[in-house]
Amino acid sequence: MKAETDSKKQYGTGLVLSGGAYRGMGQVGALKALLERGIKPDVISGTSSGALNAALYASGYSPDEMAEIWRKEPFGKVLNLHIPKFGFLKSNKIGELVAPYLKYKRLEDLPLPVFLTASCLNTGEQAIFEEGDLVQLLTACCSVPVIFEPVEIDGRQYVDGGLVSNLPVEPLRGRCNRIIGVSVNPIPVKERLDGLRDIMYRTIWMGIEGSVHKTREMCDWFIAPGEIGEHGFVERSALDVFFKAGYEDTCRFLDEQGVV
Repeated sequence: MKAETDSKKQYGTGLVLSGGAYRGMGQVGALKALLERGIKPDVISGTSSGALNAALYASGYSPDEMAEIWRKEPFGKVLNLHIPKFGFLKSNKIGELVAPYLKYKRLEDLPLPVFLTASCLNTGEQAIFEEGDLVQLLTACCSVPVIFEPVEIDGRQYVDGGLVSNLPVEPLRGRCNRIIGVSVNPIPVKERLDGLRDIMYRTIWMGIEGSVHKTREMCDWFIAPGEIGEHGFVERSALDVFFKAGYEDTCRFLDEQGVV
């Protein structure tokens, strides 16, 4: 169900979490730093790995508990490689992986309001969800196009929200007194590309980050740990590096803002 951005309900602090695969661990570090300084989100918008983090936090997990879930459950191991009609990997395993940690079955039942975004292949537009089956919605939000099969919801097919907007500020625009965006996809300079794999990742990366340049302007605070860009999307061995970078960069940012 698409949310109306002119809703009368207002929030204090809105948190927007980008996609970024394993780099999403950096958002957990950023969230830990924000909470330590007394900054708690009243509403969250997220897509892809940001959607997973939004659902876990809204379910009641602390950043430290979220970090342990990321370390314990390597998302890559449950993907079932095959050659289907629409994609190379079955995406339904993503929802199955996170399901045991979800304390609520439906998005609207979460104690903290959460907006999840996906991209609708039928319309070519961003889809904003504020209610529905949580596992199904998270699966749709994390289904990278071509790589994963799209997820059908109410007769339409949905893929990763990063295809349209990887820092989904849109659901919170005009609703919050302050919007904090956390993006984990900085693009570092690379002098030499090593083959087709590098070219493919780099192309996807550039396309995703292009949408962030537009929505970051809607944020009051924008946090993007540069160190995260030194490692790949699916580099699970860098999980602790991502967490530390997110935490330390956010601490530095808050120091600059005078938040103690």
